[in-house]
Amino acid sequence: MENRVSFIADEEHYTEVFMRMTEVESNLKIATGDLKNFNVCVETIDGEEKMRLCDFFLSLVERGVHVQVVCMKPWGFYNYSKENCPQLLDSPLFELRHNEHNHMKVFVFDDECVYIGSANITSAAIGKRAIGKRNHEAGMLLWGDDLIEAPLNHFDRAWDDPCILKHTWKRFAKKAKEWNR
Repeated sequence: MENRVSFIADEEHYTEVFMRMTEVESNLKIATGDLKNFNVCVETIDGEEKMRLCDFFLSLVERGVHVQVVCMKPWGFYNYSKENCPQLLDSPLFELRHNEHNHMKVFVFDDECVYIGSANITSAAIGKRAIGKRNHEAGMLLWGDDLIEAPLNHFDRAWDDPCILKHTWKRFAKKAKEWNR
């Protein structure tokens, strides 16, 4: 694939990052500092459907997409999902890992396109918030083997960090309780 770079800012994070998440076919890799379980708007045949992020991830895994998320602050997402979307947490196609040192924001779409930028997984960053209520965000979309190799390797280093807490739910639940005290 030919090397290509595209700068995106502000509300383009919804149209260019989140909407690209809805189109993945085989895998989605996300490294983020903050993971919020906000309402997302997904295009359907009948228009738009609102759903929680955990339900959106569940729709991806039900299509056979492997979703990997490494995050510094997964506890609110985890606790909500445990109560309201446990089938997501039970799916072998969904993996969530806690890495208290991860502050990078990297999204990898089908190992073909990479986003690197400032956006966390929140409604104010990649969600469909109203103008004036969004974060100012900036990032780059990259295509081409030469451009995506280093970010993919960096994601893998964070994913495989021996200090992370993997999604063994009993361990995660214990850590979430400690976090919420």
